Amino acid sequence: MPIVTTLSPGWPGVVQAVPVPSLINAVLVLLEIIVFADVILSWVKPSSDEFPRKFTASVTDPLCAPIRSILNPQKMGGLDVSPIIILLLLRAMRSMLESAL
Repeated sequence: MPIVTTLSPGWPGVVQAVPVPSLINAVLVLLEIIVFADVILSWVKPSSDEFPRKFTASVTDPLCAPIRSILNPQKMGGLDVSPIIILLLLRAMRSMLESAL
């Protein structure tokens, strides 16, 4: 299992080993949180011009764009199911990663 080294925050100058699969898992969890936050913020702040929504939209829009091109929300009565599909794909990737270990 490949290992990535990072500086330990509690011990200056001490290098701590982080396994790559756990790093990938952390990134996938972070993406899930950002997609979920974007869904909630899109109800509260529909405009994506201000900070929290601007950040989450800049992360999630490139992920959702291919799904939106296939399942156009305007043709589905305004319902955008792309975040749900993204969340399901991220969850599937995490479970495949966990089962591979």
